[in-house]
Amino acid sequence: MPNRSRPLPLIFLWLASSLLLSCGGSQVLAPQYVAEQPNALAVDSLLQPDAATLAYIQPYKLQIDSLMNQVIGQAARELPKGEIESPLGNFVADLIEESVRASSSAGVDMGVITTGGVRIPLPKGPLTRGDIFELMPFENMLQVLELSGEQTLRLFEHAARVKNLAISNSQLLVRGGQIERITIGGKPFDPAKTYRIATSDYLAGGGDHLGMLKEARVLEYTDILLRDAIVAKIQALQAQGLAVDARVEGRVIIE
Repeated sequence: MPNRSRPLPLIFLWLASSLLLSCGGSQVLAPQYVAEQPNALAVDSLLQPDAATLAYIQPYKLQIDSLMNQVIGQAARELPKGEIESPLGNFVADLIEESVRASSSAGVDMGVITTGGVRIPLPKGPLTRGDIFELMPFENMLQVLELSGEQTLRLFEHAARVKNLAISNSQLLVRGGQIERITIGGKPFDPAKTYRIATSDYLAGGGDHLGMLKEARVLEYTDILLRDAIVAKIQALQAQGLAVDARVEGRVIIE
């Protein structure tokens, strides 16, 4: 397995170690205000790394590389991300619903994630822990929301207009710019009902322009980190001798 570079954790280590070295490891840094200097130092290939700092972080780098390069499962095919509906979006929306159903007593009608919430496609073949950190670099926890019929309709209207929503256990059909059919759990959408959705705390707070979710009632703040849920799902499939696989299924059809 080739050693893949994971720059983000190393940046954090470099910053932390630099702070420790600069303050002797025990002082508290006060806010610093630096005046603009006319002779700024360019950070480029000509800037040589500090040998002492590199030596200090090397043991941590080795540990992180070992963890990030750990193979946790296999993908049967590349799972791309994309607008409207994608294999990757379906995979993540499904596991959000599944993870919350398994650990929550609140009950869930559907899982929801935006395409912007998943950063890279999953490659075909071996999947490493580092792949999942790149896919989901955010510390997002899962929440369960209760939406009114009106809020649920606004969510689907947003999906029809912006084309960036991945959903589970539901279907949206749009023709000529108008919503023609919505089904949730195999049943026609009922504007008089309330619906329970599982999603990230970021989206629950109205992120990605989902203001209707911010208005919804929070039924449960789970302790499920979305990235951990993705890792756990891949590992569970691996333990069963199965590969990660997902396809476009016609959950969101815009004609």
